[in-house]
Amino acid sequence: MAHISVIIPCHNCSDTLRRSWDSLRTQTIGLADLECIFVDDASSDEERTWELLQQIEKEAPESVMIIRLEENMRQGGARNVGISYASGKYLQFLDADDELVPDACELLYNQAEARSVDVIMFNHLFITENAEQSSGAVREDAFYEICGKEDRLPFLRTGLVTYGCTNKFYRLEMIRKCGARFAEHVIYEEPLFVYPCFLNAKRVMLLNRELYLYRFRSGSTVTSKLGHRLTDHPQVQLELLAYCMEREELYREYRDVIGLYFLWSYYCETLCFAAEHVADANLPLAYFQGMQQVCRKFFPDWRQNPEIARVSANVRMVLETIDKPIKNEKQLWELIATVGKTL
Repeated sequence: MAHISVIIPCHNCSDTLRRSWDSLRTQTIGLADLECIFVDDASSDEERTWELLQQIEKEAPESVMIIRLEENMRQGGARNVGISYASGKYLQFLDADDELVPDACELLYNQAEARSVDVIMFNHLFITENAEQSSGAVREDAFYEICGKEDRLPFLRTGLVTYGCTNKFYRLEMIRKCGARFAEHVIYEEPLFVYPCFLNAKRVMLLNRELYLYRFRSGSTVTSKLGHRLTDHPQVQLELLAYCMEREELYREYRDVIGLYFLWSYYCETLCFAAEHVADANLPLAYFQGMQQVCRKFFPDWRQNPEIARVSANVRMVLETIDKPIKNEKQLWELIATVGKTL
């Protein structure tokens, strides 16, 4: 049995897929210890992606599994399918236009085994046409044993960890136990998977190493679709809140920190994204008014939340607009512009 399952969602990626595959087959841990699960997310490029996947499978049939989806489920759905097939002890995600550095899997496996770690977070190396820069998500190595509520709280507040999925290494047994799944058919899909991991992990490690080469390219989801898919973001956060509320005991214990995270990510962050992508941001007035209603419904007492003392005055100013009547598009975009300047 392979030590690590690596899941690679693929959609119309024949121009970059070979590079990602090369970064896997040259891992110092050895290909025999990897289970590489490529999920073709209903590519529409005249079979080019699927034909390349078939070639890759022939190159390493003992280590490669290829799956073809008839319906495009976006990256979250493709990853969920991959997880359902995974059999390794640990799990790593790799996008089809990115790479892992040669010793990434060996280093992560050894670190996880040495301390029975559930999640390891490390750094991306962001690569553009003109520069390379560390994500800086992890500043120094650290190991955390989570024995109670106070140990866990820092992982549920924004700041210590991020909620993207590719800069993390996971124990698959923990994923299965907590029922973590990605949001499907949307972008911004990752927090629905990652936040539950930090709600349930017992041992977490942070590594100040750039182990994942994250390539920005024109036309990718990151660079081209954020504005007109803006409402995907609050939708995913609402699904995450539902996940938390379904686990009643867990939710009672962490309601305050979950509530403030939700208000920030669902409401404040959505307005920030709208301000950043104002040229094509799609945030209808009725949808925004519905967001205000959701916030008031689930957290009418947010001002009494003890976690509120941790936020800045500017964030609190934005939260106060949850109760502000916004009657037309002009007022909405004035609010978005104000939030962009405030935060």
